[in-house]
Amino acid sequence: MFAEKPGLPWGISAIMQFVRMLDPTLADDLSSEKPWIMSPLLSAMPFLKVEKIEANSRWPEFPAAQPFVDNCHILQAPTSNIERRKYFRDPAKRSEHTFGPELLLTADFVHGHVHFPSLKISFPGGIELQSTKYWHEGQRVMLAGCEKAADGSAGPGRTFFCVAFEIVPE
Repeated sequence: MFAEKPGLPWGISAIMQFVRMLDPTLADDLSSEKPWIMSPLLSAMPFLKVEKIEANSRWPEFPAAQPFVDNCHILQAPTSNIERRKYFRDPAKRSEHTFGPELLLTADFVHGHVHFPSLKISFPGGIELQSTKYWHEGQRVMLAGCEKAADGSAGPGRTFFCVAFEIVPE
């Protein structure tokens, strides 16, 4: 989600078509007053771990001492992250699951396409986009965990978490 309308590079529609090849579940509306790009968490996150936690129990240490391994066996999903992402591209498979407070989801956004802190986006074939060229100082871009809009329309609904990125001059 964007806090305000960003300046978009020439050819953005072609870029988004290419991105949809990498993530077929991606949906977007970059021309709206509050632009957004969405993809279901289960199929978008390169690494995802789902654990059942008991009420009033302590959460696991975060960040963990060791990198976590993709583990969605509770969801009866494939064990490899690549197969899990393919499996959950199907909306029917995603809709079979309900997430409540007894489940702890740990996700890692590291996938090699977005490079932090430069916010450079790399595509297969050596194509790169320096997103900071189209992003002005003080403008925020947010990675948010949302449910679908309650009315069934496209776009984000209720927000569960949000991580905001803002360019800060050095």
